[in-house]
Amino acid sequence: MRNKKVVRFQLFVLAALTIGLVARVMIGPGSPDGLVVMSNFDSSPLGVSKAVAKLEHASFSLDSAEPFVVEATGSIEEKFDPSRPVPALAAYPWILDRSSRNVVWKMEPTNVQIEKTTLARSTATVTLGPGAYDVYFTTYGNTRSSRKAGNLFKSLLGTHWTADVTEWSFVLSSGLQEGSTRFVAVTEDDASSVPLVERVFWSTGPLGNQAKSELVFQVSDDLSLSLYSIGEICRRNECDYGWIEEAFSGDRVWELNEANSDAAGGMAENRQCRQDLSLEPGLYRAVFKTDGAHAYDDWIANPPFDPSGWGLTLYLNDDADASSIAAYDPWKSATPMLRISDVGNDEHRQLQFVVSDTVGVVMHAAGELRRSGNLYDYGWLRNDSNDEKVWEMSWAASYPGGGHKGNREETAFVRLVPGTYSLYYQTDDSHAFGKWSNGIPDHPDRWGVAMFPFGGSESIRVIESKEDTGPAKMMAPLPPVSPGQGPTTGTVLLDARSLGNEQEVKHAFSLDKTTRLRVVSVGEISMNGRYDYGWLETTDGNTVWEMNYTDTAPAGGDDRNRKFDGVIELQPGTYVVRFKTDFSHAFGDFGDDAPTDPSAWGIVVRVLDSKQSAR
Repeated sequence: MRNKKVVRFQLFVLAALTIGLVARVMIGPGSPDGLVVMSNFDSSPLGVSKAVAKLEHASFSLDSAEPFVVEATGSIEEKFDPSRPVPALAAYPWILDRSSRNVVWKMEPTNVQIEKTTLARSTATVTLGPGAYDVYFTTYGNTRSSRKAGNLFKSLLGTHWTADVTEWSFVLSSGLQEGSTRFVAVTEDDASSVPLVERVFWSTGPLGNQAKSELVFQVSDDLSLSLYSIGEICRRNECDYGWIEEAFSGDRVWELNEANSDAAGGMAENRQCRQDLSLEPGLYRAVFKTDGAHAYDDWIANPPFDPSGWGLTLYLNDDADASSIAAYDPWKSATPMLRISDVGNDEHRQLQFVVSDTVGVVMHAAGELRRSGNLYDYGWLRNDSNDEKVWEMSWAASYPGGGHKGNREETAFVRLVPGTYSLYYQTDDSHAFGKWSNGIPDHPDRWGVAMFPFGGSESIRVIESKEDTGPAKMMAPLPPVSPGQGPTTGTVLLDARSLGNEQEVKHAFSLDKTTRLRVVSVGEISMNGRYDYGWLETTDGNTVWEMNYTDTAPAGGDDRNRKFDGVIELQPGTYVVRFKTDFSHAFGDFGDDAPTDPSAWGIVVRVLDSKQSAR
């Protein structure tokens, strides 16, 4: 009986100890006292401790200089070997001066004492002047694979740095009492601690993954500008970086790269650039873009010391005249000289114009695009003199238009040489002006394309406007030619585009010399047959050239959409250009399978050059 009582008592004590232990584990260790305290990084109160990759952040401000005591516990990346230098830290805190963006204290291998295998402790006294400060504590590890090595087995043995999670902490203390007006704790997220340098002209703010921010600005007088940029420079690709370019030429006057940057803290690929930049009068574009991994609020390894500086900030130097620089918005700075707007579903519009002298223009378009490269509602500009596409909307060159991820806007800068041009805009059968199936864009009235002058507007003259272009007008056959009077270089022998279903084109022309012709033709061809296609033949019906699957390339959209763009040499004589379409799948009847340039459906033949025929 006595033994039973003893056993019951022992079981009771064991149960009480177990409950106490579980409660202790669930509650965790008590938080230390201090003005700024970071602790309790363990995310698994029951069972094996688990260190979650995170970046802790706290802010405070001071109204006068004050000495502080910093006590910090973190971890080194590798097992400590007393015979070798202390390895890099994997989990550690630091303090950032928000105004200067400089680190005023950080835990580093030179100021720590190592305990156990990877545990590192640091104690220091630091005097901070008046201003705002940000405290950070990172636990990601210094490389992409730092945490992967911390498997359950190593954690149980305590041989991996993530096993130190219950010990990690940061405490900032001084003689000030909590609630003192000389020390004010600020409750805010990391995004609110963006660079606060005086005379800021523009800042991207902290950018996350797969983001892009850009600004077009005009400089009216010689200007001294400073920039501050933090990004990820990788050897395998561009990763997260920015640049400033001359708008029309695209020449870069600055870009973030390894040569002009310094280590930014954290992962080795984190790079930082502070640089002065002298700009001449002109139009410029500043851009910063990120890839799909390691950016603000989604780090894959330790972030830089200034996480909210991830991006690009431009600010004026003290001697710079603020009136000599301004953001450029074509809609506020000029009136469109050509505009296709308020475009609804299933529309195809065209404006044709002539340029008499070299001129710079600004293109602005709003439409529906996808990251995959698919174009649904979009604009483009073509040089009719040589049939070259001068500009076209694209996902890479565009930016969010608001309302839905597919709504995009683009601002492009183009120099036009003398010649004839056509401006186009095409929509599919859903989500356009007046009938938004997804979110409404920020500027619904700009759904379309506009062209603005940038000097030399008198050099441009509109000659034709088309909406929902119908069957192409056939050109009359050229009259017979005498020796020395044949078509000259650049002559368009036939321009038969925007061809609809069940159309047939025949056009005769004569050559008095051996002549090279450039032929551009878009039609419907598969490996099994030809449905919409063109060819050249002699007057007695002998084919000298024809479209086929082998000699054509994909034209975008449906796999049957094919394009020929090549050169054909013909001897003197009379020839006939022909193109025919069948009963379906042609201009105005593509549905969702339109080629990249629907209006090119048909054929264009022009003289490339000619020479006297051999005698």
